[in-house]
This record gives sequence, C-alpha cells and structure tokens, in this order.
Amino acid sequence: VTDLGGFMEKNGFAMPVADLPDKGWSLVEPALLRLRGKIEAAGEPLGEYLEEGLYRGIITGLNAAFVIDEETRKRLIDKDPKSAELIRPLLRGRDVRRWRAEWAGLYMIFTRRGTDIERYPAIKRHLAQFRADLQPKSKSGAGRGRKPGRYKWFEIQDDIAYHQVFNRPKIVYPNIGKELRAIIDRKGYLTNQKCFVIPGDDGYLLALLNSKPLDLYFRLAMPCLDDPFSGGDMEFSGIFMERTPIALAKSKSKRRLDGLANRIQEAKQANLAADISAEERELNRIVCDLYGLDATDIALVEQNTGRCYP
Repeated sequence: VTDLGGFMEKNGFAMPVADLPDKGWSLVEPALLRLRGKIEAAGEPLGEYLEEGLYRGIITGLNAAFVIDEETRKRLIDKDPKSAELIRPLLRGRDVRRWRAEWAGLYMIFTRRGTDIERYPAIKRHLAQFRADLQPKSKSGAGRGRKPGRYKWFEIQDDIAYHQVFNRPKIVYPNIGKELRAIIDRKGYLTNQKCFVIPGDDGYLLALLNSKPLDLYFRLAMPCLDDPFSGGDMEFSGIFMERTPIALAKSKSKRRLDGLANRIQEAKQANLAADISAEERELNRIVCDLYGLDATDIALVEQNTGRCYP
C-alpha cells in the first residue's frame, strides 16, 4: 500500500473496545463479529455434539515405504495373496474435495501394532528395503530412522488405537484448506495425517459443515495462514473444530438435511459437473433457519462466502 491514508479511508471501520476481548482479537467488521456470536449462540460445540470425537489420520513415519501405487499392490499380492489383508486404499488431504473424493489410486500398507509380519513375507521383503530408515531411533537426532518409540521397524509409527474407526462410515475433511471440504466415506478408506475423521454416517452434520453459514463462521473463527476472505488457508485441526457450533434441529429438518447432503454427494461423486445449485440453495436456506439468521444476516453470509475452490 503506497497511500496508507487513502487505503484506510476506503477500507477502515470503527472497532468498539468492547469487541476486543482479552481472550483474543478478531479484526473484522463488528457486524461480522456479531453474526459469529449469533451462530455460536445457536448451537452446541461439536466436541459435545459428537458421541466419540475427532481423530487424526495416520502418521506412518515414512510414506515412501508404506504408501504404494496399484502396480506395487498387485506385485505384492501376486507374490503372496495374504498381502491383501494389510493393504488398504488411502485418501490424502488433497484427495478430499467438497462433496466428493478424488482417489489417486494409492494404498497404505497398514502394519499396525501387533502385526505378525512373518505371516506376510512379500510385505516384509518390501519394507526391508527401507529398514535403516524405518528403525526407531534410540533418541531424537540419533542419525537415520524414525522418531523414538515402542514400535517395531515394520510397524506404522503411530499406535492408532482407534483403527476400527476407519472401517466404519465416517466424515473425512482435510486439516488445511481455503474452505472446509467434507465428505462421508462409506468405503473404508484409510487417511493420512493431513485429514481428520469424525465417526458416523451423519448426513445432517455433513450438511452443516459444508453450508454457507458455517463457511463464514470458519473464516471468522479458525486460525489462518493468510486472509481467509482472499483465498488464504485455514487450519481445521480437531482442537479448533471441537468449538464449531452445531445447531440442534427437529427430526424433520435433520432428515431433510441428511437427504440433501447425501443426494449432493452422490451427484458430485458420479459427475463432477453435476448441477447441485438447487439442492445447495435449499440446504443453505434450512441451515440459515436453524441458526436463526434473518435477512440482514443472510446478506452478510452471501457477501462473504461463495468462494468455492476446486
């Protein structure tokens, strides 16, 4: 900015001291701050809404060893059919788009804690190529190998005590993005650490997470790497997402939103170019009602959202 005075005259706004609480400042227009407060007051925190919780995707410690393509998968299974028991399709953060998954044809060798590697000779030989880099270090900074830990050289680095979550229907979303992009996975994908998963086949929750009111809330409430209203990335890690206000709805509204979310996801998964505009308008209308938004609020939502990225 070369003309600071002109910039401030054009873009500046008054910020009441009362809107700058000790817990942290959010330097956005007071009208947006008030709308954020209205959305928060209309729901309960996601962490309380969920029966289980949010889980981070899997950290292998060395993706070069554990993440494989179709050709490698086929070769391992040809050598030993039992290899198929440990090889699972993988979604990375970049593969999860809004309302759809774009699977890249990658798999993870999921040797979780307690795996008897002797039962899988082809996989053992494959991983042995990387053994020097897979071996847990005795202490941090001690040369080659993965971080210190009580895992064996052929096992996934993290404990993943919640591994059964990946076998069930679940909401999946990336932890970093220009907007929150969520899907329901019913195919049993594993995910890497660039994703978070929410157990359950909850189309109602999916509808809220992909709605415009919560899109605006995220831009106002999530940690940002740059201006979220100009394409900057936001962080959606579990510690922050647990605070997201989830509106409580009567059964009829829940069923309607669940049906809309599933219809939209099915359409976008079948055809990227599918026209879902009518369904999304209906979805957003219902969500605005659930959060008690009036015409002025809705106009603010419309003015500050709608930047959907591919």
